[in-house]
Amino acid sequence: MESIDEQIFQNLKEIAGRYITLKKKVALKNGLSLSECNMLCIVSASGPIIQSRLGECCGIDKPATSRLVNKLISENLILKFHNADNKKNSFIKISHKGKILIEKIQQEVNKEKDTFFKTLSLKDKEVALLLMEKVLAKNCE
Repeated sequence: MESIDEQIFQNLKEIAGRYITLKKKVALKNGLSLSECNMLCIVSASGPIIQSRLGECCGIDKPATSRLVNKLISENLILKFHNADNKKNSFIKISHKGKILIEKIQQEVNKEKDTFFKTLSLKDKEVALLLMEKVLAKNCE
């Protein structure tokens, strides 16, 4: 017999999987892979970021980071630069074209997200609420 925590974890995995599928659908519709979309979101939210840190945030290795960065640069969605006082690190920032695309993607995800959350069962919503309560309780200890 599964414990309550195991049931919660399984339900959250299912919800997360469905949400990732939704985000992937929106990314593909806009000509991006899910990884490219995630990277663009991080660059947009963080402002200029060191390329190695960007890879860490995306959970990918250096070669994969370089490939994604180069692809997004070639599509004029991000820009790479060096600071005068730090020539060692490459910094990445979002371009104007990238800002426009990420705003469009975020609007589409938010629209889809509203529909997505309406389709969740009462049990799924209760699981999400229970998890939030546990996280808040841990943070208050």
